[in-house]
Amino acid sequence: MQQLVELLAKHATSGSNDPSIQQLSGRELEILQLIAHGHTNKEISKMMFLSVKTVEAHRSKIHKKLHLKTRADAVDYALRHKLLDL
Repeated sequence: MQQLVELLAKHATSGSNDPSIQQLSGRELEILQLIAHGHTNKEISKMMFLSVKTVEAHRSKIHKKLHLKTRADAVDYALRHKLLDL
């Protein structure tokens, strides 16, 4: 959780003029990061103690809010917005 707070703070102070990331809830941002790290919906559900359907619902909301079509788009978005610590 602390890592998520630090990530949100870093993005808020980065001067980005892309407000789309701010539309995501903390849970959606966390799931976006896990997707970008290559985890499947099933893996994410186990890691976060959620049902696969709940993860799929969050993923769908992420795609809608950020205008993404594929998982590859989500990875690209996360990389471009420095949401991953590589």
